[in-house]
Amino acid sequence: MALELLKILLVDDSRDQYSLIRDFLEIAQLRCTLDWIAEYEAALEIIARQEHDVYLIDYQLGEYNGLDLMRAAHTRGSHAPMILLTSHSERGIDDEALRIGAADYLEKVEIKPSTLERAIRYAVERTRSAAALRDSEERLRAFIRSSPSMMFALDREGRLTMADGKIPDLPGPNIGQLIGLKAAEIIELVSGQPPAKVVQIHCQRALGGETGSFTFDILGMAFDVNYGPLRDFKGQLIGVIGVARDITLLKQAEAAEREQRELAEALHEAAAALNSTLNFQEILDRILTIVSRVIPHDTANIMLIEGGLAHVVRFKDNTGLGLEDPIKDVKFHVNQIPGLCDTVLQGKPLIVPDVLQFAQWVDIPESRWIRSYAAVPIQIEGHIIGFLNLHSRTRYFFSESLITRLQAFSNQIAIAVQNARLYEQAQELAALNERQRLARELHDAVSQTLFSASVIAEALPRLAKDLPASVQGGLKELHLLNRRALAEMRALLLELRPRALVETKMDELLRQLADTFSNRQRIEVVLDVERGIIFPPDVQIALYRISQEALNNVAKHAQASRVRLSLVRAAGQIQLSVHDNGHGFDLHDTLPDQFGLNIMQERARAIGAHLKLISRPEEGTEIVVTWQHTLAADN
Repeated sequence: MALELLKILLVDDSRDQYSLIRDFLEIAQLRCTLDWIAEYEAALEIIARQEHDVYLIDYQLGEYNGLDLMRAAHTRGSHAPMILLTSHSERGIDDEALRIGAADYLEKVEIKPSTLERAIRYAVERTRSAAALRDSEERLRAFIRSSPSMMFALDREGRLTMADGKIPDLPGPNIGQLIGLKAAEIIELVSGQPPAKVVQIHCQRALGGETGSFTFDILGMAFDVNYGPLRDFKGQLIGVIGVARDITLLKQAEAAEREQRELAEALHEAAAALNSTLNFQEILDRILTIVSRVIPHDTANIMLIEGGLAHVVRFKDNTGLGLEDPIKDVKFHVNQIPGLCDTVLQGKPLIVPDVLQFAQWVDIPESRWIRSYAAVPIQIEGHIIGFLNLHSRTRYFFSESLITRLQAFSNQIAIAVQNARLYEQAQELAALNERQRLARELHDAVSQTLFSASVIAEALPRLAKDLPASVQGGLKELHLLNRRALAEMRALLLELRPRALVETKMDELLRQLADTFSNRQRIEVVLDVERGIIFPPDVQIALYRISQEALNNVAKHAQASRVRLSLVRAAGQIQLSVHDNGHGFDLHDTLPDQFGLNIMQERARAIGAHLKLISRPEEGTEIVVTWQHTLAADN
């Protein structure tokens, strides 16, 4: 291959040698220019400029030699080929010259035009080939380093000999410290765990000369590995070459897509449940079952809030250990648990990574197995109506990422609650319409007939004064029966038309209640009711029901002959009293709930009133309800 014009520098302290070399180059017809320098320091300065293509360096340079010059030139970054010229043959000199980077070694006595030309040409070509190879290697290295994968090589023993490209950012030693270790040793050193079986199997296959691929996880990262045999130029197997690609983001994306698909399917199934049945409890059970498939947990419950009181309506155990909800039969005010109260007020999810570190966690012996907790509010039109709660035996089990999924199911529960309420309202409305229809028919037919019969029965004794006493007695009994039937009918009409309880004045309600009770039980009722008091609807209904339940207790338990029913207003208070002359009882010996006291207490608390029970053996029983009022003046 013809060379372009070469610039050659001869470093030799002999002018005669310069002339000889120049003549040889002319004879060889080598296209070149020849510069000459005799001194070591000057030569080193010129070489540092890197202006020449080839350097011919004499071994003898005064106090220095050609080897010293080569070392110094290489130190200063020279890469041009250098040929050492010497006057005598010494094996140690030529070996040293080649070791430090000389392109060739020529003895002056053997130099001919052809050998000089060939040595220069070969040196230039080898140097340029080496430079091209270095450039190619550098480009390949740059390509590997900029690729999204890591290239690696193992020897026949499975030891790492090379790793380049995108090196995984794993804790522990750097890649240089891993060179020379076996693949299994590297995995165990980095992760603290022995390699997975799949890694061991593929390492054996790779060292056997097979080609293959596999994926494996380490410290939360996922890798896809492709490998094949590494052979020398003779085709002999010398190791394994492979590429490892970090697919963590791909796996995460696939997992996220799978979770979204499962969530969509679960929500579709929950929606189908909402549309397939109106059984509220069945819907909640199915939602909890669906939640357990897409959000891992040990137990779950649905808690609803009614009247400021929270209580569990459904519970599911996913452990198979027969765990029960420790608060399934308990009702409590939400403000009794500060953390829950804050969540109610703010409408935000709540995650407790470690309940033992949560100062507001309420310790219940039956729930001490719980280590982490998650809850999302159930809302209808911005109002918190309950919570969907998850529990786990593992600390730090729940993460923020599940909140969105959990909230989606709480929305389904909210729809179920709303549907149940609407269904209940529809049933109540249908029942109310039916009761009102019956009330109208009874009022128009039976009630009017009874009233007419009562008037006739009352008039008959006066019209039949001359009839026998037995007939007179029968007429009076007929009159009483008609009055009793009319009172029963009025009471029945009140129950059939609930609105009548708020549309009728309180004194009239209590009078009808007293008449019905007296006629039904043959117990005298002394009525002392202040007229004209107008109550709020909820207060009027509560006081009426308490009076009704108190009179029922008298009929069942008191064995009384007389009851005093009073309703009076004084000193900013309304006081309702039902006092009988029955046998009474000892409050310390009898459970109040036996007489329905709890129900009456709840009614009183609902309107902010205070209920008191007074009773002694043989001295009767009195129920007193005191309500603080801000009512207007009497009408």
